[in-house]
Amino acid sequence: VESLEQRLRAAKGSLDQQEQLRIQVSTLQSELEAASLVEQKLRTELQAARAQANQASAKVSTADSHLQGMRDTIDQLTSSKVKLQSELLDQLASMKRKLAEVEDHNQQLRSSAAAAAHQDTYRNLSHSIT
Repeated sequence: VESLEQRLRAAKGSLDQQEQLRIQVSTLQSELEAASLVEQKLRTELQAARAQANQASAKVSTADSHLQGMRDTIDQLTSSKVKLQSELLDQLASMKRKLAEVEDHNQQLRSSAAAAAHQDTYRNLSHSIT
C-alpha cells in the first residue's frame, strides 16, 4: 500500500509538473504571438519609413538638381553682366574721346569764326576810314 501511495504521489507530482509545463507553454505561445504582432507592426512601420526616406531622397535630389541649375544660371548671368559692363565702359570711353574731339573741333571753329569776324570788323573799319 505504501508503495502504491508513493507511486500515486509521484504520479500526482508528475501531473502537477505537466500542468505547470502546459501553462508555461501556453504563456510562451501567447508571448510569441504578441511578439509576432509587434514584429509585423515594426516591419510595416519600417517599410513606411523607408518609403518616406526614398521620397525625401528623391525630393532632395530634385532640389539639388534645381539648385545646381540656378547656380549655373547665376554664373552665366554674372559672366554676361561683367562682359556687358566692360563693353559699356569701352563705349563710354569711346564716346568721351569723340566728345573731346568734337569739343576741340568746335573750339577751333569758334576760334576761326572769331578770327574771321575780327578780320571782317577790321576790314569794315579800314573801309570806313578810307
